Amino acid sequence: MLYKGLITKSKSEFLYVWSKSLGGEATLDKRLVPPNEWLPSVGDWIVFSIKRGSSFVDDFIDIPNLLPTKLNEHGHVLVKTKISCRSNGASGCNLLAHSNDLGVIGIFQNFPNLHENYDYNVWVERKNC
Repeated sequence: MLYKGLITKSKSEFLYVWSKSLGGEATLDKRLVPPNEWLPSVGDWIVFSIKRGSSFVDDFIDIPNLLPTKLNEHGHVLVKTKISCRSNGASGCNLLAHSNDLGVIGIFQNFPNLHENYDYNVWVERKNC
């Protein structure tokens, strides 16, 4: 099966790929990429397959950005997407929103003018815990 994903983190020999269609994160071992082949970087989008019985990337290819993507000053990935807030009259902080592109989005900063029943185009930061 093929998945679309975004490289969100690089740590020593590994790249971490977040994929909504996979339902989480996959790991790409940089040491297994031949030296003459393209190696993705944080912020790149790829299509990939998973090794059977693992969460490791088996094969991958580069694809154009599915959504506008950039890195902030801390090296965290930002993705521009449309979110909808549909949360029982709540507004402000510590909310959940939905993106058709990314799934559930947590809002952990105070946005007092953020209200339900509206759609917003926002930059979403992918936090790696």
